This record gives sequence, C-alpha cells and structure tokens, in this order.
Amino acid sequence: MGAITAGAVVASEVRGSFGADSNAFLPPQMGSTAFFTPEIYAAALQPYLQTLTRMKKIADWNLPLPHASEDLQADSQSESNSKFDGRFWDIAKESKKVRFGSLSIITSFTNSNKLSWDGPSKETQQDQTIALDLTEFRKSTAAPSSVYVNSFVKETPYQTLTETSPPRTTGIGAGAYWGWNSGNASVSYSNYYSSVDGLSYSSGGQSVEASISAYAGAIGVYAGLKYNASEEFSALSNAVGRSYDAYSSVSYKPRYLPDIVFEGGFGRHDYSSFVFTSDVTYRSATLGFDFSKYLWSPVETKSKLPMAKLFYRYYDQIDHSIVGAAPWRSQLVGMMFRAGL
Repeated sequence: MGAITAGAVVASEVRGSFGADSNAFLPPQMGSTAFFTPEIYAAALQPYLQTLTRMKKIADWNLPLPHASEDLQADSQSESNSKFDGRFWDIAKESKKVRFGSLSIITSFTNSNKLSWDGPSKETQQDQTIALDLTEFRKSTAAPSSVYVNSFVKETPYQTLTETSPPRTTGIGAGAYWGWNSGNASVSYSNYYSSVDGLSYSSGGQSVEASISAYAGAIGVYAGLKYNASEEFSALSNAVGRSYDAYSSVSYKPRYLPDIVFEGGFGRHDYSSFVFTSDVTYRSATLGFDFSKYLWSPVETKSKLPMAKLFYRYYDQIDHSIVGAAPWRSQLVGMMFRAGL
C-alpha cells in the first residue's frame, strides 16, 4: 500500500534546518518526582532570578562593588525554527538568561504550531533551567563542558481528533554537554507525569537521548539516539509503551548553490494494553534543498529571515502485531516558504 502526495506550507515565523538537529527534533524534556514537584522547583527559581536581576541593575550603576559588573550578565534571545517529520512544525522560542560566573539561570517559553493532514494543533512549553559551565575546570576533553537540571510544564491548548496527548504535562530532567572546535555532543535524561482533570487517567515515563555533531568547512554531520518508556493508568486498563529511535543527517552548504540536506531515520514503537496492542517499525528518508540564501530581506533581522525550502520525503512502516500485515508506504514532495518581515 502506498501513496504519493504533494504539499506546501506558508509559515509566518520559521527558520532553521529541515529538522535534523538537536533543537528541531525537540526531544521531550520531561520529568517528575513524588517529593519534588516541577511547580515547587519552578517557583523556587523565581526569587533567584529576581535577585540576580536586581544585582545586574545595581552593577549598571557603576558602584564600587567588586567584580559585580564583570561577572554578572543578563540577556534575552529569540529563536525560530521549522521542520517536517510527517507534519509541518512552526516553532518560536523566547528565552531569558542571567549568568553569574559559571552559574546560569534560564527561563524559556516555546510555542509550537503543527500542521498535518488531520488539521492544525498547538503546544506551549515553559522551562526553568540551572546550568553550570565547567569549561574552566575540566582537565580532559572527556569531561563535559557544562551540566544542567531543569523543570518544565507543557500544555496542549487544542489538538486534532487523532492526537491523544494530555492537555498538561510536567516534569524534570538533567543533562550534560560537550563542546569542541569542530563539533559537540550531549546526553539528557527526563522524567514526566501527566493527568487529565475530571478523568481517572494519568501517565508517566522516562526518556534518554544522546546526540553528536561534527562539521568541517561546508559539510556537517549529525546523529542521535533516543529511548522512551511510558505507562498509562486509567479506570478501564493499564498500558505500557516503549520506543527506540535513531536519526542522522548530512548537510552541505556550498557558496553559490542551494544548501543540501539528507536525513534518515528508523525506529521501533510498541504499545500494549488490555484492549489494544501494536508493534510498529518505521524508516524514513528526506532530501531537502534550501534556497533561503538567495532571498532578499528589506529589513535586517536576526530571527525572521525569509525562507524557501523544497524537499522530498519517503516513509514506510509495518505493524508486526498484525499477522500478514503489508508495509504502508508514503512519498511527499513539499515546499516551505516565508516572506521576510
């Protein structure tokens, strides 16, 4: 069984690669513990942010405080991204950061709009992160450049009829980052919990992800692995889910030709409950061309540049829980475009 389709999307605030990077894949930074809830964790960070912000204002007065203006830094950042993984994603992120020496406290808000064949949906996520820069202390490249802990709250204000994500998910996580002159790597762990008000339903799980990237001149390579385990509890039945995903990309950015990106991925997702069971394996491949460098913007901006991308995507999957099931295949030719603002 196969299908060939064509599609296009016009995005208002999207920028970035076709999706094969650590931001575009958007791993679920989720987690929770029974004795230390994300709400308490996030609330505990607020006094530190307020105090450090006041210290920054005092430092700007140029008073004779030792090292105040040198060590304390505060800034904000806006990012936008786009990707396609069977659905079109428009992702906008606003973040604020206060840094004192090696310690950083970061708050961020991410707004994700998704467009798929069954309609649009939306997700919002707020993160609170404490990070420690270890660059000055590490004596070997095997030691991480930085480590962090974070909490988050993700909400789904509205979604399509086929989506089953809980309206609110909370969690905590931790991770480490390694940086080199020609690449970087990261490892993260998260634990999350979800519930639905008025219904006897809850879910929770853990996720582990590792990624590495390298670049030399106009060529870049990225690869990642992800494992997720989840459990669902309801009045009718309980369910257990497991997923394994691997993905990679190779990009080439010549000076005069369009940027070229090739992405590939495969994985296995199994789900088991009293009323339903599935065991699906999948493969996907995407070839993309980015023409954004040829577009002209009348206004200089860092976060809302004009964009034009053309891509082809192949995808197939098979459900091993169905005896004699045939593979399901699809092909898509799509375009993503945004005019400069």
